[in-house]
Amino acid sequence: DSPVFTSATLSGNTLTLAGYVGSAASQSTFANATVDFYVSDNSSANGAGQTWLGTLTADASGNFSGTLTGVAGLTAGSSRLTGVATDGSGNSSEFGVNYLVAKVGIAGTVFEDVNYGGGAGRSLAASSGAPVSGARVELFDSSGAYVSATSTAVDGSYSFSALNPSTNYHVRVVSSSVLSTRSGASASLLGVQTYRTSTSAGVVSAVTDFVGGTNPAVADSGNAGAGISLNTSTYVFSGMSGTAHAVAPVGVGTSGATGVDFGFNFSTVVNTNDSGPGSLRQAITNANTLGGDASLAQVGRTAAVDNIVFMLPNGTTGSGGSLGLAAGGLRAALNTFSGGVATLSPATALPTVSTAMVIDAQAQPGWTAAANAPVVKIAATAGSLAGNGFTVSAGATVRGFSIVGFSSSAGVSITGAGATVQGSWIGLTEAGTRAIRATP
Repeated sequence: DSPVFTSATLSGNTLTLAGYVGSAASQSTFANATVDFYVSDNSSANGAGQTWLGTLTADASGNFSGTLTGVAGLTAGSSRLTGVATDGSGNSSEFGVNYLVAKVGIAGTVFEDVNYGGGAGRSLAASSGAPVSGARVELFDSSGAYVSATSTAVDGSYSFSALNPSTNYHVRVVSSSVLSTRSGASASLLGVQTYRTSTSAGVVSAVTDFVGGTNPAVADSGNAGAGISLNTSTYVFSGMSGTAHAVAPVGVGTSGATGVDFGFNFSTVVNTNDSGPGSLRQAITNANTLGGDASLAQVGRTAAVDNIVFMLPNGTTGSGGSLGLAAGGLRAALNTFSGGVATLSPATALPTVSTAMVIDAQAQPGWTAAANAPVVKIAATAGSLAGNGFTVSAGATVRGFSIVGFSSSAGVSITGAGATVQGSWIGLTEAGTRAIRATP
């Protein structure tokens, strides 16, 4: 007839309890019993009350639940509780079995959104995402200090346990550890984040406008470890250089947090960098190398072929383009455009397009059919590049670029059959003016 705990979590000085009186839940024999709760002395399985904490009253079924405020002397994960039940006739039970004040956990999944076609990032369920195993996931505390790391399992899942309830943490995925699930994947084929979450008091919310990660123009850092911390607002590291690319704030609440997921894609261009994750050079390399094209079905795109997706920040929330993308993939605070165009200036020739793919800059948010002018420009670095804008040796499509400055070579060189070049201004700037010298 003693109290039995089913849960006990601590949030600051508030203790949340649930359980029942008797040998099983929902016994009306113990209706309206008074239950006194104590810190146990841990001297035996049932223990004995050492410090009184407060009282709850069981309901008509003998079950109890509620909170005790202003409690002191408890530590989640080590303190144990016990209790005494008293019925309406004043009969009291023995002390109940000791119960550990619980810690909580964080869990989620790292996945590849293979068929992302642009726009708002998509959740694991919405994208039918492919789980990524072996990805490194790191935990940082509320101050940004590194705590620990783990790796995703075969099903893409990860977890951190024995955490303090009602505490803020930050979870980071090391982007270089995320390998594509497609054939041909390797550590040199780098992807970008398309989806993450934000968690407050254990409630997980989708974050769909961080396509490209925290700062799409800055590559992710390597593994963190002891002595490393990050700024919890900017996610810039201390103790090592760089910015965390894929990181999510997690307020665990009293019951922990699940569904703290991260999505990645390997076909998306999110910056004007010459190389590295999110660059056009990396996207072409990925498309040349990764297999499984026949099963691709990127949303709004040509099926069974790899489509390079342009999601360059342009000072808007990412709507429009030739696909009429809905807003929500980009943040208006970020902008890689100047004068209405994003300029990519390769220092060396871009990789030859050696497999069938679609490189469509008209699908970039901000392009309009009414203006029908390029919003992405490939401009040879002044006086330093001997090569073509694009070299296509397979049946690829190149669409919607201004390609200038390749005065000693070609804007687009086609060396194989079946290639298509459309809507591109070769030798003309985005303004329609002639550009024959190797200058942007």
